[in-house]
Amino acid sequence: MEENNKEIPNKEVSSEKNTNKNKKIIVATVIIAAIILIVVAVSFCVSNNGLNALINKNIEGYYEIYEINANDTNYSNEEIQSLKKLGLKGSLELKEDKTGILDMFGQRKELTYDNSKMTVNGELIPYKVEGDKIILKQEGEEQIFKKTDKIENTESK
Repeated sequence: MEENNKEIPNKEVSSEKNTNKNKKIIVATVIIAAIILIVVAVSFCVSNNGLNALINKNIEGYYEIYEINANDTNYSNEEIQSLKKLGLKGSLELKEDKTGILDMFGQRKELTYDNSKMTVNGELIPYKVEGDKIILKQEGEEQIFKKTDKIENTESK
């Protein structure tokens, strides 16, 4: 009978070990699932359209040229304002229907856009949004536009 009593505690210990082992497997599975979800979420956000799609929900509106950073020459906002006083203006209008107008110093061009790029005269121009600014990048140049309430002397179609 004593042998029988010894087996019962062994079964209880064995059962307790199995329960602990099952708990560890469940915790590990939950951790792995969480890691997979994090990786998928980060992959979505890092992709070209993913992060921009989250950020660029309401970019429609009017923008004026704010700054230009070119390869050899940079134009600060103060310099852009001086050009504006001379009648040289740059503006960008983005409409809800994903069309718009880019007007750079009198050269007016129609465009279409999505969450990461604009198409102007068949040329793809990547852009990003930083706060109230849109930054167009093309041919080694950054054109930075700042959102405004209204563009002066610009016709909308």
